[in-house]
Amino acid sequence: MNICKQCHKQFKVRVKIDGKLRNLRNRTKCLDCLPFGSSFYTPKMTTEQRKAKSTARFLAYYKQQREKLGIDPKTHLCYQRKLQIVNLLGGSCQICNYKKCFRNIVFHHIDPSSKLFSLNARRLGYLLKPILEELYKCIMVCHNCHGEIHDELIEAKDLDILHEELKIRISKITQENWKDLRFRI
Repeated sequence: MNICKQCHKQFKVRVKIDGKLRNLRNRTKCLDCLPFGSSFYTPKMTTEQRKAKSTARFLAYYKQQREKLGIDPKTHLCYQRKLQIVNLLGGSCQICNYKKCFRNIVFHHIDPSSKLFSLNARRLGYLLKPILEELYKCIMVCHNCHGEIHDELIEAKDLDILHEELKIRISKITQENWKDLRFRI
């Protein structure tokens, strides 16, 4: 005989319920306090309830972060990540050394056919591995030099030299500063 933890009555260990002999040895409460088939744990939620709760929690967190930062959290993350990457790669245009405003620094793909996605501020919210793989195909230039590259005012052989320099810098980043780039808001 077991003793109920709620009402302190003794109850049988083996009872016939719905025509079947049931073992109640592991129960802590009698059948009066906790009917067979019910649980004293929180009731299980349906899939829709779980999704609604998760969405509500995400929206509350998103709103809180937006108020805290003053801008959209995703945009903040992308700008911070771009600033970090630009600073780790030298912080200036590889051609003219422009470094007044990091937002005017862009990543130009040397071979446009190998381009999987553009590296603008919106795309920098991706995982770091694809970003670094895409950076490996680029050079870092300001908007003015970028326009000159597309108008073919800067020679391709000069770009290849700059590309090799940037590849070396990127390989150093992946080895030394990988943990620094994994930042969160």
